[in-house]
Amino acid sequence: MSKLHAFDPGLDSLDGELASFIANLIDQNAELAAKLQHIDSLTELAENTVIQAGKEAERIKSEAEKEANASVADIVARAAERGPTLKPTESSPKPSKDLKIVWRKCRRKPNRKHCL
Repeated sequence: MSKLHAFDPGLDSLDGELASFIANLIDQNAELAAKLQHIDSLTELAENTVIQAGKEAERIKSEAEKEANASVADIVARAAERGPTLKPTESSPKPSKDLKIVWRKCRRKPNRKHCL
């Protein structure tokens, strides 16, 4: 406050109001600086969360891909154990009329007991 008096000694009547105003501005500045620091912390937390979510998504995707590949390999191995598949030829037996009816019904309503 000595600088205020040195600046303009004629402001003795306004000195208290000016000091109060400046103190209020300093308090507001400190409050806003604290809020800004809090916002910066929240922003950093959000950025880190997005990064971690991306890493977790990649991990889950990779794990699902490995499981799918293992499942495919298992299915292929079981199919290979059963032997070669039948190829339709003229000598292959034709489906019976009853089988065709069941097949059509299963296409329309696949949740029927005999469609499993």
